[in-house]
Amino acid sequence: MKNLWILAGVAALAACTDSFDPADPGKQLSIIDAGPVAGLPSGIVVADTVRAGLVTIRYHSFGSSSCNRPNGEDVASDATSVTITAYDIAVPPRTACTADFGSFPRDVMVAVPAGTVEIRVRGLGMGGVAATIRKAIVSLP
Repeated sequence: MKNLWILAGVAALAACTDSFDPADPGKQLSIIDAGPVAGLPSGIVVADTVRAGLVTIRYHSFGSSSCNRPNGEDVASDATSVTITAYDIAVPPRTACTADFGSFPRDVMVAVPAGTVEIRVRGLGMGGVAATIRKAIVSLP
């Protein structure tokens, strides 16, 4: 029961400001790193080797089913990396959220250049601090 309250508190912290650029109105950064919570998926799901071009990247965001609902991504890329910033619908201050803590699978299609490419997903970790998860892949021409 104690862990449930801790998780609910962390989900509420997702509305806090962070060290990334400010989110657009109506959005807040997603919790993308649930830490060592047993049974929850983590990381970036994509093959280690892909063909250059459009590739689907899967990651998970986490939180209360009543307060942490996915609200899109921003994607930026260059010759060696693709950075995905994950957002949820913004929750007004003092909103009562359910005490559940779930996982939300999210897929985003991105253009991957040829070569060794680092995929990054940015959002929040447990405790409301800025977090980035990473995976290096090889993209064949």
